[in-house]
Amino acid sequence: MEDKGMVLLRAFSTISPTSPTGVVSIHARTSDDKNRDDGMWASIHAQLPPVSSRQAVLLLDIQCATGNDACAVLHHLVHEMQISAKSIYFVTVISSFEVFKLCFGTFQVSPELCLYCATKLVLGLKHHLFRTDVTLIVAQVDTELDADQRIRPGIGDFMQRFWNVHSDPSAP
Repeated sequence: MEDKGMVLLRAFSTISPTSPTGVVSIHARTSDDKNRDDGMWASIHAQLPPVSSRQAVLLLDIQCATGNDACAVLHHLVHEMQISAKSIYFVTVISSFEVFKLCFGTFQVSPELCLYCATKLVLGLKHHLFRTDVTLIVAQVDTELDADQRIRPGIGDFMQRFWNVHSDPSAP
């Protein structure tokens, strides 16, 4: 996914430079869009290469706080682009339990592997619309979201730390 996922895309491209890559942009719904009843969470713009049935699709994002963007992109990939959900791996560094309660509440979550304290949590997610597995790979699951929908305790603003940019002009 665009924005924070670009850092992971750069790392992936370094590891696998010949793999085709693309970008998915998510645009928040306007107040008019929010009244629609089509099941879509947001407006999606995807610039993706053709995907064959033999290829795996990695959906990369640094943090997944509410899961709304992830659900919107998964819906787009499976229903609009007709990509098999079994071939999709959603990879995120940090997630909140809210993702499972809010977004994946319609998924039947069953842990396949839990090395929570080591580094990775892998869950097979089944959605009533997908009727097949999407694999979620998470390095850390934190306990809650604050009032601003930020993961707590979380990792702070990843992009500010990655690019060494501070929102406070007096900060070093």
